[in-house]
Amino acid sequence: MNKIYILIFITIFSGCATTQKPPHNYIYEYYEALNTNNYKKAYSYISNEGQETISEKDYINYHLKRPYKEALHKLIDYELINENINGDKANVSINAKIPDEITKLILIKSASHLSVLTLEEKGQLEAFFKNQLKKMEEKKSMTYQQTNITINMVKENNEWKLTK
Repeated sequence: MNKIYILIFITIFSGCATTQKPPHNYIYEYYEALNTNNYKKAYSYISNEGQETISEKDYINYHLKRPYKEALHKLIDYELINENINGDKANVSINAKIPDEITKLILIKSASHLSVLTLEEKGQLEAFFKNQLKKMEEKKSMTYQQTNITINMVKENNEWKLTK
């Protein structure tokens, strides 16, 4: 009887081990890593080919030196449109709702007095942007643009990675 339970357990466990997350989950995890300033984790979602073009250190420094851009990225809403998987390659189409260029300029100009050096100050910048956006939305002076983004992915070591 115990052998039957062990066999059932092994069958269930091995079934769980082969369950693969769809590619779009990795994209959302990538954006979540960026939005929480975990650039090392975000870098891990980039394919080997992509990592050959930029080192982890350069990737992290790129994001650390662009606090306004990073704060604005946190205001983007993403929605899955389509996911096309073909073996070890996939294309994921996402609709991004992004504050328009005028809104972005207003936010950056209004935040230009803030110095951003530390993660805490980056948090203050993000909070400032969100507060300004809320005020703009209340006054109906804010507009968004919809943009479709297609992200190419490749499977490496049984995980989906962002690629060119």
